[in-house]
Amino acid sequence: MASLSTAKPFLCAASTFRSLTLLSNLMKKNTDVRRDPKEFSRAEIDRVIMMAWEDRTSFDAIQTQFSLSHGDVIRLMRQEMKPRSFRMWRKRTAGRATKHEATFSSQHGENRCRRFRAKSQRG
Repeated sequence: MASLSTAKPFLCAASTFRSLTLLSNLMKKNTDVRRDPKEFSRAEIDRVIMMAWEDRTSFDAIQTQFSLSHGDVIRLMRQEMKPRSFRMWRKRTAGRATKHEATFSSQHGENRCRRFRAKSQRG
């Protein structure tokens, strides 16, 4: 029983901080270097496609996370999707202000939460 009271805890604060720092450094994407879409795994390509289809996800968010420009996303979507689906996606995103961060920010106040449209949803 005496050995239990003198035992060190499984995680101490210093090792936890170092582990979290190392983990966050590993998870960060380098946004300065453009990545070639050919380097992406199938899961990353699927995630880019899902983000591109979402109305409320801007191309800036995709660029931050995957280092793909707007044109790179269009090329990737053209390559991965059926022609009819690609045309439908382009028609949907062409005039949408929420797909471009600068356009959306200029239309709406900065203090407004992007996730909700109606005031009743914002809380």
